[in-house]
Amino acid sequence: AVISQEGVNNQASIDQKGSGNEAVVTQRGWKGLGRSNEASVQQETSNNIAVITQRGRSNRSVIKQKCGTGNVAGIRLRGDNNRTNLLQDGTGNEYILKFTGNGLGANSTHTVKQIGNQNTLKQVGVGSKPFDVQQRGNGMKVIIRHTP
Repeated sequence: AVISQEGVNNQASIDQKGSGNEAVVTQRGWKGLGRSNEASVQQETSNNIAVITQRGRSNRSVIKQKCGTGNVAGIRLRGDNNRTNLLQDGTGNEYILKFTGNGLGANSTHTVKQIGNQNTLKQVGVGSKPFDVQQRGNGMKVIIRHTP
């Protein structure tokens, strides 16, 4: 499933059940300056891929991958005061966040929760970002690299 939206106050939602699904949501505004957009992807079972890309400010992204193994979630944010939430429940899942901008987590929220074993979290970006990361299980891996 692929959704591409331009402008402000857009909403996109993808709900997939089964294995091997792919979901891609892209939201941006005129000249790349979208705002107040919301994107949500929910997937159940294994080997699914979810990617959300948002460009602008005050956007919100949510990815939930439940009851699975080998799922991959990617979020790419460019802009200020964006919010994101991720939940992965299962084994061998991976979450990747790439961002530029300020305010993610400061006046907004950035919450990541991984439950299971051998899950990986990678966050790479430019700007000021506090994060709320929770991992429960064995063999977890976290990589966080921020540059001012």
